[in-house]
Amino acid sequence: MIREISKIIAKPITKAINKRLDWVRGVVGDETLTQLAGDEKVSVKDAGFPARITKIHQESGKTVTITFELMEGYRFRFKSGQFVRVAVDLGGSVFRRCYSLSSPSERSIHTLTIKQHFQGRVSTYFNEHAKVGDLFYIDEPGGEFVLPKQSAYELRYGFIAAGSGIVPVWSLIQDLLGKSPDIDIHLVYVSPFASHTIFKKKLDSLAKKHPNFIISYVFTRKGGVKKSKSKRPSGSALVDKLQDPRQRELYVCGPSGVVSATLEAFNAVGVKEDDVKVELYTANSSVTDDAELKPRVISFVGAGLFSRPKHVRQRKVETILETAKHAGVVVDQKCTVGTCQTCKVKLVSGTVLMDEPNTLTLQDSEKGYILACVAYPCESVSIKIR
Repeated sequence: MIREISKIIAKPITKAINKRLDWVRGVVGDETLTQLAGDEKVSVKDAGFPARITKIHQESGKTVTITFELMEGYRFRFKSGQFVRVAVDLGGSVFRRCYSLSSPSERSIHTLTIKQHFQGRVSTYFNEHAKVGDLFYIDEPGGEFVLPKQSAYELRYGFIAAGSGIVPVWSLIQDLLGKSPDIDIHLVYVSPFASHTIFKKKLDSLAKKHPNFIISYVFTRKGGVKKSKSKRPSGSALVDKLQDPRQRELYVCGPSGVVSATLEAFNAVGVKEDDVKVELYTANSSVTDDAELKPRVISFVGAGLFSRPKHVRQRKVETILETAKHAGVVVDQKCTVGTCQTCKVKLVSGTVLMDEPNTLTLQDSEKGYILACVAYPCESVSIKIR
């Protein structure tokens, strides 16, 4: 999932951003990479702090909230809006993913809210196989998608969240309303349809209790109906719904397409990117929820001027990296789980579905780069290898 890159678009903390990105990518840490039966698995000597699942709650759609407690007397300190790297032992090897905390920092009960994703080993485990009492591991919390250091509970806030991008926003909203019940908050929440809107009942309940907490739902399927065709709203449509954006502390969390369009719309109304905190959850893609995944033709193009493309027909649904390995096409790789960016390649044509996690920057995704180890072609595609 973070599919998570947490950042604030502001020059003064560039070093801090890079430090956190290094952490997310798995550049630091003592790890050994192994390959087993064609599936990439990561074994780690120190997976983090042991945690035990104490409760599992089914949210809307294929999403669960995991309540956990740290073992061995560890104390967990974090800021609302931050994420942690989760490690789960699956079949003798440890798989790591990054997930945002859905609980506020001051609450003694800690939760992760996890949406199941296609081919997502860890998200599938938590959604379909995890049970109370199971152990997993978490690393130190990170991310700058947090409240201001000064006068945080005296300001006005504007949040724009799309899909599972609501998770860190929900953490922040609980924090704000818990300490300042009359604080002015406006949330614009993009979701396919009402029944799959994460935290909807909880959000509506808070809105009834707090008159200054306003929610504007934007359903991408006509009438909020599941079977209708999906249509993503424009950035200006989202910003127009937000009351007095220039008078608020602004936060945007969701897919890079939504984030990019929203930042452009903010700029058009006089709000600089430096004044918007951003959490990027997925890479830019034109693929909708209805995309059909099946074996496709992949054309690999080398970096050389006279290199000839190699056309490969997949035998089964698999990542672009897996197809390249089977066809003898050399693509640089390291972690193979979407964190280190070693397998970054450029999508020349076609569309792909990006699985969790995905640490591409907004700038890279806009330039057409993808991570071969977590990318599945949704049609015939052409890939340029670095």
